[in-house]
Amino acid sequence: MGMLTSGGRIEESHHVVCLDLDVRLFPAGHHHALAVETEAADGTRQRWTSVHAIGAIREGARFLVESQGSLEPGLCPICPFVTLRSEQPGPIRGCSGAG
Repeated sequence: MGMLTSGGRIEESHHVVCLDLDVRLFPAGHHHALAVETEAADGTRQRWTSVHAIGAIREGARFLVESQGSLEPGLCPICPFVTLRSEQPGPIRGCSGAG
């Protein structure tokens, strides 16, 4: 779904189905998103690497998480790497086969 912004560019909204998290970092308390899976209104799914999702967000896209607002780039509180975070903390379903 696209919407024209005041700057004249299209803002797209993507509905997040699940996140792939780097399970190797769980013991250290890190929750880095490796990829995001989204679903369109017609049921088609798309997988985005974190890098591609962050690029799309910087271009005006929104990755909507049910009841948690949207995903945004943010620094990990433990290490100096960028990951994706939701506006309101809470669990986001992991994608099957993650890891």
